[in-house]
Amino acid sequence: MRIARAIATAALATAFLMGAAHAPHAVAGELPGGTEFFDNPDSLVNTWVAANPGDSRQPRIASRIAGRPQTLWFSRYSPATVTEDVRKVTSTASAKGQLPVLVTYRIPHRDCGGASHAYGMAG
Repeated sequence: MRIARAIATAALATAFLMGAAHAPHAVAGELPGGTEFFDNPDSLVNTWVAANPGDSRQPRIASRIAGRPQTLWFSRYSPATVTEDVRKVTSTASAKGQLPVLVTYRIPHRDCGGASHAYGMAG
């Protein structure tokens, strides 16, 4: 009886693994191989590093934070402003062959208490 269960379990595991090996890859949510995220040269940290070469903190900030892709938050709410800001970032990223990660913030009527308006971050 134990041998029969072990053989049945092994057969099921083998069938599962073989099926998984031949399953088509998911498309939604995947990024193409070699995708590079956008390192915005105009980010606050990159701008600060360039403007403060003599600051004792500059080397550590430059090596650990600057020069790395970061999410870009857009909080200046106005359809024209957001459109202009997004277009600037996406064209710069596209020219570098990189993919920007964008976050829309400060969406009107998004929350009941207005917290997103009070604590918006600069885009």
